[in-house]
Amino acid sequence: MSPHLPQWEVEPAALEAELRLARRALAPKWLKLVGGEPLLHSRLIECLEVAHSVDIAPIVSLTTNGFLLPRQPKEFWVMLNALTISLYPQPVLPEQTIVLVEARAKEYNVQLNWKRQDFFVQMDRKSLCEDETENAIVWDACWLRRRCNMVRDGRFYACTRPPHFGKLLQADFSGDGIPLDERSSLAEEIQTYLQRREPLAACALCLGGNAKESPHRQLRAGEERIFAAG
Repeated sequence: MSPHLPQWEVEPAALEAELRLARRALAPKWLKLVGGEPLLHSRLIECLEVAHSVDIAPIVSLTTNGFLLPRQPKEFWVMLNALTISLYPQPVLPEQTIVLVEARAKEYNVQLNWKRQDFFVQMDRKSLCEDETENAIVWDACWLRRRCNMVRDGRFYACTRPPHFGKLLQADFSGDGIPLDERSSLAEEIQTYLQRREPLAACALCLGGNAKESPHRQLRAGEERIFAAG
């Protein structure tokens, strides 16, 4: 959905506040900075500094298409524990960039994950699904809820989809997340939320992480996907 979302980047101070609240209830192994394209963030180094200072996870990682990696300063490599580079069929990441990244990762002891993206999972529904049984099946089977939890706009989400649907459709999907604050029940609420059987509202627009795959391709000029919120 990134090409269709408004431009946005998190403020480092807001990121720090959210992660400090999340740290009261969560202890993930990985903290991943993702996008869109995180290397476009104008204050990325500050965000990496925040990720380390909050100390919410032992591994600080970043996911990128890799094209802007040659521009990154020493501080970028020093503060990364892991780096995932998505390799798309088009455009192809230049060989000289791959060689440079391999060298930088070795120099600064950054764990590399070269992730080929020859296929995309077609998760988006063409229209809202009002069958709650079907939505519950999607929720129960989806791997995103178990591997891609998200902190965004002061809330903890079981997956990345609700806040993005909210921005794209100008709709309120905040109810799909748990507000982050200093209440004593936060950890218990998040545990209950992650174990829930009831699907999220966003599941009605999603086929889940186990949906069919299609070969990757560049969108044609002016081409858009149409999402229906109801």
